[in-house]
Parts: sequence; structure tokens; C-alpha cells
Amino acid sequence: MAELRDVFGLNRYANPLSYVVRPIERRFISCLSDNSVVAIVIYGMSKQGKTSLLRHALPEKKHILAQGNRGIDTESIFRAILNKCGIRQEVSQTFGGRGDITAKIGEWFKVKLGAKGEMTREPVAIDIGNADSVAEVLANADDRRIIVIDNFHYINLETQSEISTAIRSFETHGFKFVIIGTWNEEGYLQSHNNDLSGTVREFSFDEWDFADLKSVLDKGLPLLNVSLTGPVRQSLIDRSLKNVALLQELTKDYLTLQRVDATCEPLREFSDVDGVTTVAQDLEERLFNDIVKLLLPVTHIGNPYVGGKSRSWWMLYAFLGGKHGDIVRGMAQDALYKVTTELASKKARELKVNPDDFTMADFMGLLRHHWHQEQTKNQKTPVLAYHDVNRSLVVVDAYTKFVLRTQELRSRMRAAI
Repeated sequence: MAELRDVFGLNRYANPLSYVVRPIERRFISCLSDNSVVAIVIYGMSKQGKTSLLRHALPEKKHILAQGNRGIDTESIFRAILNKCGIRQEVSQTFGGRGDITAKIGEWFKVKLGAKGEMTREPVAIDIGNADSVAEVLANADDRRIIVIDNFHYINLETQSEISTAIRSFETHGFKFVIIGTWNEEGYLQSHNNDLSGTVREFSFDEWDFADLKSVLDKGLPLLNVSLTGPVRQSLIDRSLKNVALLQELTKDYLTLQRVDATCEPLREFSDVDGVTTVAQDLEERLFNDIVKLLLPVTHIGNPYVGGKSRSWWMLYAFLGGKHGDIVRGMAQDALYKVTTELASKKARELKVNPDDFTMADFMGLLRHHWHQEQTKNQKTPVLAYHDVNRSLVVVDAYTKFVLRTQELRSRMRAAI
């Protein structure tokens, strides 16, 4: 007997039983064993199956994972990778005659398990600033040869460029990189290192086609001994907007509405199309409220500007007032800055006040750094992010794009914040 929550829906720690292997996943797996491929790039918004793909195609024991984040440098990423392989640095201090610290000495060592179960430390010679040195030590310390860097887009451009160059050094020691990010075009990694051209394979996970989504239903429904009529299936897929996470949630909510919580006996068939409309509206409202909660902290960032609102509030208000294309492709930083200051100035004239100066430097500081820091508190995934290459504010979360897909919903969001 299967539980509904295990068949459909989202689970941060395990793939649903309705998980299907798509042709794009088979091509990804093929690249893992292709020696002509140095780096594999997976790009697209969150909640489109990237994490599920890694869980299924690349178990933890087969790869070394490093998380990208704003503010970290190349050495920090190398340290994180080394630590995952049991190689650590111990920093000791030396003191002068008056008790002042005169030097800090960092010794690298490999943690090993002795014959009698005791932990031993084996010194390791390494130059943490040299990619070739790091790769050589890793190759001697661990059998895994696939390094995954998630959230690559959060790393600053200089570090992205250094990592892209380091990939070639790691290649000579048998390593392959999997780079994951939320940009929406090909050639991102090669833009940092032209030498990678011809050795990179790229996969976009942004949209699922009808056949893929139908396969999810075809695999999951028999496990629950449930049948859905053609119109119900069609409605579920249509309302998922080519997003597998939405299909998972909609199907789970629909079957819950039909009082299915586990494998049925005997077979049950459902034809209630109106029920799909009901759960879709409920899901939209729930997601809307969730996104409001995620964005509200952003509206409090920055000094007061006009009308008792912060600079960030005006920036977000300007973004939500943009066109559909601004939501789909992103809103250019110059356009966002212009609209933000124009809206605030108009309000200032109505209130007959003089707004404080809001320079482009202040604007970019909020957009590139403070927004990201606020959204990632408590290990949360950002829903809006600054795209360094396109120089624009983009939606990086599929649920947020779903919520903001219509002018009506964007107007509601403006009112809610």
C-alpha cells in the first residue's frame, strides 16, 4: 500500500514515487561518463526538478557538493570541497614576549581511521590558492570525481571566473564539474572562460512538456489504484503551466479533496473537473500568501525614502508594476532604477516633501547584496535575484513566477506589500 504523500507532492529529502526519468535526464547521465565533457551546466528556475535530478541520477556518495553564496571567494569553495573529503586546516597561533600574537600557522591534515578504530591525522601539503594543488590533493584523498557547485549564480563574478578557469586544472586530475544556476540562457559558463567552449554540455529544466507531465500521472496514479478521466488529467496538466512541482501539488490536493490518502481498494475513478478548479484556486491563494511572507522582509531593507516606505519597498513596488516580460525575462537595472525614482518622486510631489537622494550605488547595493542576504536567512531559497550578466532583477522561483503571471495578481501583490 502506498501513501498519497509519498506518491504525489513535494519532499525536501526524497523524490515522490511518481518521479519519472525524462529524456533530458538520460542525456545528463550519458554526459557523466563522457570523457569529452569537462563541465555539465544545469540551469533554470527553482522547483523544476534540478534537485530531484541530482538525488536520482547522482547520489551523494558519488559526488562532492559545494554551495555557492554571495561573498565567498574561490579559496572558501576549495576549503568546503576539501572538508567534504576529510581534509581540514588547523590554525595555531604563536605569541611574542608580551603575549601578542606574532603569527598564525595553518596546517592541513587528512583525518584517517586507524587499524584499531582510532582517529589519526596525516599531514597534507597543499597550496589552497592553487587550483592544481587542490585538485591533486583531492584526487589522492577521495575516489569521487564529480564536483557539484549549486547556486553558482550567487557567487560574485570574479569568483565565478576563477572557478571557471580552475575547472581545466581539475580536469587534468580526472574531475568533472556539474554547475547549477538559475540563469535562463546558454553559454553562461563559457562567458567566464572561452577555453571551455566545446567541452560543456548544458541542460535547461525550465519547462516540462505535455508528455513528461502525463508520464508523472501515468506512474503515480496506478500506485494509488486511482483513475482520472481525460478531462481531469488535461485540466491538471494545463493548470500546472509546464511546472512539475505545481502538477505534484495540484494532484495531491485534488486526490485529498476526493478523500484519497492511500492505495484504494477497489479501483476508484474520478471525473470531477470542477474539483481541479477548486484546488487550483486554493493553491494559488496559498502560494500568493507564501510569496507575500517571503517578500515582506525585503520591503523593510534600506533607509526610509518617501511616504514612510523604504527604498527597497519602492524598488519592489516598481518591479511588480512592470509588464509581463519583466517577470518572464527580468527587469533591467537601469529601467528599474528609473521607474523606482520616478514613482517615488511623483509621490513626494503629492505629499509636498523632498525625497532623500537615492544614488545608483545605493540602489545596486540593495539589489545585489542586501536583498539576497535577507531572502537567504535561515537557509531559505531566494525568489528574486540580481542577474550579474544580464544586469537585471529576475524571478528565480517557479512558484513566484506562477503567482505573478497576471496583471491582476501583480496588482494584488502590490497592495499586499
